[in-house]
Amino acid sequence: MVKMHIIEPAGGLCNRMYAIHSAANLARTFNCPLTLVWEESSELGARFDQLFKPSAAFLRTYEFCKNRDNLAQYLRRKIILSLFLTRLGPKFQPLQIKNMVEDGFDFESLVHRKRFHIKTWSLFLRQPIGLFSL
Repeated sequence: MVKMHIIEPAGGLCNRMYAIHSAANLARTFNCPLTLVWEESSELGARFDQLFKPSAAFLRTYEFCKNRDNLAQYLRRKIILSLFLTRLGPKFQPLQIKNMVEDGFDFESLVHRKRFHIKTWSLFLRQPIGLFSL
């Protein structure tokens, strides 16, 4: 079975940068592939590629941008990806991650799982590795 580690950052730009920073550091530390799921939202109405240069930290990137001209395609892609991600197992939701951080959870233990999917706006792994190019 192929490992599938997914980060789905949420919130505004800084919150998403926290989440991506943590997930990318986890992936780099343990040399495991990372998939980014980026959805345009009311908090941040921009695509990933509008804000950042492509990063080798991500095995693949899925972007979902609401476009009034192509709303049907957006919904179709989102439903297909949601069905695929649901088959991967449980997704850690933002409040779960917040509670795990407060309880001192060792996020490095997730790397030993075949699959994990984290949706968060939090910095959950603190390491001094830089990642972002604007």
